[in-house]
Amino acid sequence: MSELTDEDWASLLGEDAIPGLNDADEDSSDEEDSDDDDPMPLRSQSPTISEEPPAPDNTPQRVKQALAHLSDLGLDFTTFVDAVLWGNEACRRDSMIRGTRTNFMNSPAFPNILTRLWDPPRAQKDRPARLVMENFVQQAWSDLLVRELNGLASFFSSKKGDDVTVKALTSLNFNKLTAEVQEKAPHLWKALLTLAVSEDQKRNTHKNPSKTIVMILAMLSYSRSHKRNLFQKALSVYAKFRGLSAKAFEAFHAMGILMSYKWTTDSVESISKASMEEVVQLLKVFQWILSYDNIQLAFRVFSQRLDNLGEFGSGCAATKSIAPFKSIEQKGMLNPITVGDVLELSQKHQASIEARMIYHTLQFLLQSTDFNLGAYQHRESEILKAPDWLDPLPAGKEHTASQYLLGSVNITETSYDDHVKLIVEWLKQLGIEVPEEQKKLGLEKLIAWCGDQLTIDRLRGLWRFRAGDSNSFDRLDWMLTVFGWFHLQMAYAQSIFKQYLGTTKGEGLRKAFSTLKRRGLQTASIKGPFHQSLEEAIYHVTEAHLLVEWKRAGQVSSLRELQSKSPTELKKMATTIVAERASTDALNKLAFEWDDDKAVIDEGLRQSIMYNRDALQYIVLDEAIKNGDVGMMEALLPTLLFRFIGGGNKKYQVEVLELLQGLEREWTLEVKQFIRENCWVVNFVGRRNSHVPIDQAQEHNIKDIKVTYRSEGFKINWSYLKKLHPAIPVIRALCEHMEHEFGTDTRGKKHSAPRKDQDVAALQKLFEDSTLHEYEAGRKITGNDKSVDYYEKGQLTWTEGKVTEKWLDGRNFERSTAELWN
Repeated sequence: MSELTDEDWASLLGEDAIPGLNDADEDSSDEEDSDDDDPMPLRSQSPTISEEPPAPDNTPQRVKQALAHLSDLGLDFTTFVDAVLWGNEACRRDSMIRGTRTNFMNSPAFPNILTRLWDPPRAQKDRPARLVMENFVQQAWSDLLVRELNGLASFFSSKKGDDVTVKALTSLNFNKLTAEVQEKAPHLWKALLTLAVSEDQKRNTHKNPSKTIVMILAMLSYSRSHKRNLFQKALSVYAKFRGLSAKAFEAFHAMGILMSYKWTTDSVESISKASMEEVVQLLKVFQWILSYDNIQLAFRVFSQRLDNLGEFGSGCAATKSIAPFKSIEQKGMLNPITVGDVLELSQKHQASIEARMIYHTLQFLLQSTDFNLGAYQHRESEILKAPDWLDPLPAGKEHTASQYLLGSVNITETSYDDHVKLIVEWLKQLGIEVPEEQKKLGLEKLIAWCGDQLTIDRLRGLWRFRAGDSNSFDRLDWMLTVFGWFHLQMAYAQSIFKQYLGTTKGEGLRKAFSTLKRRGLQTASIKGPFHQSLEEAIYHVTEAHLLVEWKRAGQVSSLRELQSKSPTELKKMATTIVAERASTDALNKLAFEWDDDKAVIDEGLRQSIMYNRDALQYIVLDEAIKNGDVGMMEALLPTLLFRFIGGGNKKYQVEVLELLQGLEREWTLEVKQFIRENCWVVNFVGRRNSHVPIDQAQEHNIKDIKVTYRSEGFKINWSYLKKLHPAIPVIRALCEHMEHEFGTDTRGKKHSAPRKDQDVAALQKLFEDSTLHEYEAGRKITGNDKSVDYYEKGQLTWTEGKVTEKWLDGRNFERSTAELWN
């Protein structure tokens, strides 16, 4: 209502009518009717329990008198209320009226009056008071909600230029944002929460109302301003690389949930550019490691035409890992490692290796269902704990590694010339293409190149072929090659497979695989899940063998009976099992079993002991890699060398020799420390048992590249893929963050392995029935079922010195030291 002028007040004072009196009569009549028809009290009233009847209510009479007095003063009720409630400037300044107004606003009766105005007794929906209040509430409530929504703009806005960084895209935190929204926009939050959850609704474990409300607010903010798009940008990148189609994309964009498909596609180039710029800047501060491998992409079509043919593309993908480092230098090549050096190294850490073998033997017992660790009263004993690691890498969030993908290119690793092209390409992407940068690299820096055996062999070949070039950059003096431990593990597992496969009628791995109905393990392969399946089988077969040994050592029919043993007794039994049933000493002792001047060697028992030793050493290496124990990995190098020599794997015997040569002869302490700490395993999550070899991390990147490529749905476009792939670490980080925020990070990402108890029990029965673990004088194994001791054969061959002679022949060449840069 507009303010009244002095003329308006004079006019009102001169009026004869008393409209307020008539209104009061009508209201009184309505109130009496309501008492008859609706005996329920008003919401503002509370029922009073009293033994005496209530006193007569004389309020109506006093109200009439007050209204009559207002009329005598020339005021009606409407004018009076308007004047008290800020309707006139003079009334607003008057202290008495202001005090009355303040008391009224703070009175408990005020909310009750508003309630009756909103819902008067016997009110019809089309009554004027109801309509007025509805219009008023709508306007006031809208103004309040819009004000609060605008106050949230900073929470949903993204800054142009920084909107596609990892920090920006992963800044969404629903818990934090929920708290901030509740604080900054309490009425808006309460209104949406009321609409999202009914009063009688039970807790919903699948839909979180907080996330629903935050998403609604994000959509509303984006609808009001296209700059408030932080949620939409993050969700768009996530949805695109989780396979959402372009049509669905545009549908969600129309609803304000996602950005447009074009923006999302264009953002890849921005992310890629930002990632590569970050890489180049980090090169100035940190030392780095480069790993690359072949990548093969297939594009299949259902209806082939000349302009719509399937494609199979081969190229190469590279990853650069960042590690803090300053300066390193390479020593000469004139001091080769000797036969005696390696034999001495093989004994240096033998006690630590055996301690780990004993620990894993003990763990097979403790973790078996038959033993039931939960019922063992000494299960927390320190004696049962794992021995200390030899030289573990630090773990924790502050020690996680960073990696950056370079742009993949359509160049394979087929020839030496291809590798030259790849080196030039990787350096160009890293900003090392002008002579000044190349000279700086050749004279001041060293890059560690990691990869599978083929990649490292070719790079080492280039390093030899260019030994006479005119400067250190052309000679590749800045290149330090290190093989990947994941591919070495694969070679190790396949060596065990080849050594102990046997036949289905014998007692080797083939019979075990047949018993377990493990398909795909009859023939060695480097493709598909063969390595994972083989490694799992090695664990299960080894566990079954050693559980049989536990029964034999304890002279029990059930492992449950061993619960009566103390931790000290169990540890002693595990030590005895390793010494007598899983060691070279046990094999040597068995070789001297004679009776009446005739050898009575039990070849079945011998093969069982040999397998237990070799498989336990594989498990020790596997656990050392997972836990980042680079000291144990280094300690096992002589064992690996002897195995690869004895098994005829000449490629990896050279790789192990080259690594031993670098560690023991050529590299400075600083270089050696850098290689061990940064070039063998990396940890991207910070947990102790989450280390992976660098070449395995590269395999994971190639897998992500293929998944990302399939999400695009177009033919192979290497130019686009080159732009796309540097963005993959950012995309991966965003996807992991979003799935964590929405609670879907465990669904489909981790697959719980089926229980192995039944498989191990079947193998255990197989080995017990075969009496393979009991001494039987003169027992023979013939044909393909008889296994050669690769370790013994390799050690003897190494001692003869022929391996070192051939290896040194390949290293016996002069290397230029000239520095001609024109």
